Amino acid sequence: MVYQGSKSRVAKDIVPIIQKSIDESNCATFIDAFVGGANLIQHIKCENRIGYDVNPYLIALLNNLDKIPDFKVPISKEEYDICRAEWRAARAQTFVRDWAYDDWYIGAVGYIASFGGRFYDGGYAKDVPASDPKRHEHLNRKNNILKQAPDLIGCKFEVKDFFSLDCADTVIYCDPPYNGTKPYLYDNYDKDKFWDKVRELSEHNQVFVSELSAPDDFEMVWHKKIKNTVGLNNSLDQVEKLFIKK
Repeated sequence: MVYQGSKSRVAKDIVPIIQKSIDESNCATFIDAFVGGANLIQHIKCENRIGYDVNPYLIALLNNLDKIPDFKVPISKEEYDICRAEWRAARAQTFVRDWAYDDWYIGAVGYIASFGGRFYDGGYAKDVPASDPKRHEHLNRKNNILKQAPDLIGCKFEVKDFFSLDCADTVIYCDPPYNGTKPYLYDNYDKDKFWDKVRELSEHNQVFVSELSAPDDFEMVWHKKIKNTVGLNNSLDQVEKLFIKK
């Protein structure tokens, strides 16, 4: 799924490290605590695969992937604006729940038709970009979800905040909004509090964290330089890193 901060480009590097931890510990449960576009959990092999996120529309979408084959594209700007208005009203709690669209549908529109995969935050993404008139962006994004769906069969997706996690004997992967980057719409957590929670969870679990940097009591177990697109013609080098508690 096209998603801001997606790990699709580095999943092939990170997954073997996490999978090794699962296999060597005979762990029965894997939790992706910031599941996002589910681009990492889809590659994990574990008896129980659980994805948590605080965005209820994302979770509704992931729990209704069987509806995507009948989802109509392209999405018009008018329909996008209606769904965004419903989403904004719901967030502001200024609504009577009598919407034209279900939560999963609002989620699908938000990810398929938002620029850069930024859920109703990056503006409307045209189906046919001016820079590439042969490209159909909405169809490509729908097909991306359809291709991903079989690998997510059996996963459990729930709305859950990272700070409410309470588990043991579990391998946990965290891909929070990176420090110093533009935050996600649902980013309302304190970074220091985040690392304290990772320390707490690491006492009885194996916790992996994707970030650009970490406190001194964490060890980097993997890194890779990648190139991120900035605007239409510019790029920025960034070193992706994976950390565990020392």
